[in-house]
Amino acid sequence: MMDWKDQKRTRKVTVQMVSPNSLDMVLGELEGVVLDASSVSAAYYTDTRTSAKIRVIGESWIPDSFLRIIVTTDGEERVLGTYRVYDVDAEEEAGTWSYDLTCQSMLYRISKDEGAGALIIKSGVTAMQAAAQDLDFAGATYEIDGNDALINSPIAFDSGANRLTQVMKLCTMADNRIDVNGYGVITISGYKEPSSMSPELTLDMADPRGVIHSGISRSTDRYSLENRVVVAYRANSGDSQNEIVGYADVDGNLSPATRGAVISDYRVVDSLNPATTAAAFDLARKYAKSKAPSFEWDITTQYLPIWEGSVISLVVHDGAETGERKCLVKNVDMNLGDLTMKLKLKEVAHD
Repeated sequence: MMDWKDQKRTRKVTVQMVSPNSLDMVLGELEGVVLDASSVSAAYYTDTRTSAKIRVIGESWIPDSFLRIIVTTDGEERVLGTYRVYDVDAEEEAGTWSYDLTCQSMLYRISKDEGAGALIIKSGVTAMQAAAQDLDFAGATYEIDGNDALINSPIAFDSGANRLTQVMKLCTMADNRIDVNGYGVITISGYKEPSSMSPELTLDMADPRGVIHSGISRSTDRYSLENRVVVAYRANSGDSQNEIVGYADVDGNLSPATRGAVISDYRVVDSLNPATTAAAFDLARKYAKSKAPSFEWDITTQYLPIWEGSVISLVVHDGAETGERKCLVKNVDMNLGDLTMKLKLKEVAHD
């Protein structure tokens, strides 16, 4: 197994041009790439997941070809992403042109397809059958290997809704997550809670190999998070005179007694069954139990084979923060020149 933290390993970045009509057809290597001025980004909570910026000197780019970014470590290839170019800025100096190519994922590609009018999905089909139909209309390459759900009553998507929005809603119905792999294939698989996933690797802040750079920061919403949930239900067409209200306080370190202040999360619900004050209080207690502060870390590392959605273990050695934390890789920003990775890590569990 490769030791990815070994900084003595040789790494090389290449960019391939790929046919826009077949993700399997490589047209050639993009020459003249300025790696220090090129980057790739990925973000777990964005709809389109990943993007890139490529600077190239000269005329080697074949217009409309997709761009595939590959990192090779001691002969082992890892494909970071395959992108369509959506914007080209050009600059001339001493008779030579350079181009900044703004690249977006295949999910972005289908987000720009707003279909051809309203879409009606009939009852009796499944959510993934409907998603496959939508992806076929968009001309996407995709793999579906997740959950499914039967559509019991017709679903209507308004005219102008884009294909990605539609497919994401269908994925939510079946408890699936949509993503895109390095080769540009859209993937649909069962959603997994990051807290239930095993870490792919461990990053130790005291690692003598210096994988983690200095300049670490940590943030939390612990002191601004709401600690009282108020549930309101208006039975008669939103009439506040006939309002049913219940509330519940968050326990422990977030409680109003501990913090000396109430910060309210006021929620108006569309339905309440039964429509009683007791039910409103029960619902408020349910919401209150789910309240938990979020902790995030910003670190910079040398290149590692992780991406948005990866789960890692972060080992901290400083004072009150000492301990091992399971973290979701929320954001990745990678410079293709020195292959440094700026990571935003969201804690999902800690000891």
